[in-house]
Parts: sequence; structure tokens; C-alpha cells
Amino acid sequence: MSLADLAEGEPARVSCLCDPASPAAIRLASAGVLPGAEITLVQRWPAFVLRLGFAELAIDRETAALVRVRLEVSAAR
Repeated sequence: MSLADLAEGEPARVSCLCDPASPAAIRLASAGVLPGAEITLVQRWPAFVLRLGFAELAIDRETAALVRVRLEVSAAR
């Protein structure tokens, strides 16, 4: 699924970046949004904000759509 489809607060793991040669995907990769990275979607509006470790990154919907993720099932839930 796409990062743009996650609900706020949902933890996920990056599975891949679509169009990895695009400038937006290169910027994401340089910020640490790489396959295997654990992320949490913090907010969806006015920008998508994702938490990656101790950092937060704000991106637009088109950039969020480039990130493919799979949901993380937490044992604490």
C-alpha cells in the first residue's frame, strides 16, 4: 500500500520507493526513507508528516504516493 493510504498514527515499514530515479525519491532516500525503515504517519493535513526514528519529515501527497509500505503489527496492540 502507499504511504498516502495510511491512517494517522499507523506504524509501517517501507517496502520500496516507486520510480527510485525521480528527484522526489532521491530526496526521500537521502532523508533515510529506504526499504526496511520503520515509519509512523503523524499527520495527513496540511502535509503528510512521517516520523522516522527521532526525525519528522513533511512531504506532499504526490511524494507520499511514491512510498510503498506494509503495515507493522504491534505485539502491544
